[in-house]
Amino acid sequence: MPPEVESVAQSLLSPLGRELRASIDFHDHQRDRAVSQVFFSGGAARSPQIVQALQVELMVPCQTWNPTSFLNLNLPPQLMGEIESVAPQLTVAGARGCLPSSAMPIRINLLAEEQYLVEMRRRDPVKRAAWLGGFVVFLALLWWGSLLHGGHHAKQLMAEHEASFKRIESKAKDTGDLIKKTAEIERNIHSLNRMATNRVLWSACLNALQECTVEHIQVTRVRADQSYNLIPAVVNKAEPRKSKPASTTERIVLVITARDYGRTEDESSIKFKDKLAAHAWFKQHLARENPISFKGFSNPTVDKDDPSRSYVTFTMECAFTEQVRN
Repeated sequence: MPPEVESVAQSLLSPLGRELRASIDFHDHQRDRAVSQVFFSGGAARSPQIVQALQVELMVPCQTWNPTSFLNLNLPPQLMGEIESVAPQLTVAGARGCLPSSAMPIRINLLAEEQYLVEMRRRDPVKRAAWLGGFVVFLALLWWGSLLHGGHHAKQLMAEHEASFKRIESKAKDTGDLIKKTAEIERNIHSLNRMATNRVLWSACLNALQECTVEHIQVTRVRADQSYNLIPAVVNKAEPRKSKPASTTERIVLVITARDYGRTEDESSIKFKDKLAAHAWFKQHLARENPISFKGFSNPTVDKDDPSRSYVTFTMECAFTEQVRN
């Protein structure tokens, strides 16, 4: 090949060699296996100089591909020589004949290096990290929003519970007031019952006292002293039958103040005491032991209404039987 032609061919083959080298590198990277040999076909492959120049560029063994080498042809030597000379050109025609008529034409992409760079940019770990970070931030915001919503809902529930508690507290206070009022009413009813009982008692007592009059004795005052002793309840959890309810012991003492206008030897006050003790009503209601007792005698005193008469004032106590009220 003349030097001028070789120089021009070299300038044309160098870009092609670089593109083929990039494709081979891409293939080696993807397949993890190196290309060991390259076959060329077509009209240009008939030139050994072109194949040699491409081998220098690719740094891989290159040779022309003869598709008829796989065929067992029984032809005259002259015709076989002609076929071998044009054999590289038969590759395109054979491949085209193997394709269906509707098939798309084969497009050879020699921009493998650029596609590789695009693929690497698509697989950029920084971009993946950015996408992953954005997704994590989105999840965090979603979680934070759910917490805020839950906190708001919890505040609403707390406010509702506080309002309910205040209503219950108000009702409890009203119930406590009602309980106090009920207890007070019960005490009043108990007092009224006691007063009613005592009223009947004193009515009968005064009638009995009128029936015990003694000569020279003048009753000037009658007073009833009442006292109550509260006995708390006894609770026996081990033996409930032995438990006792609360009770009240009522003690009544009838205090009689009278004047004795009789002589000392008449013993009118003693007769008055004995008559009270013998009366049926007092026998029924007075205590069994020492029911009537004297508590004091005054010195003789001149009567202001009748200076010719004098009297001795004495006090007598009548103890009634103690009443236990539950």
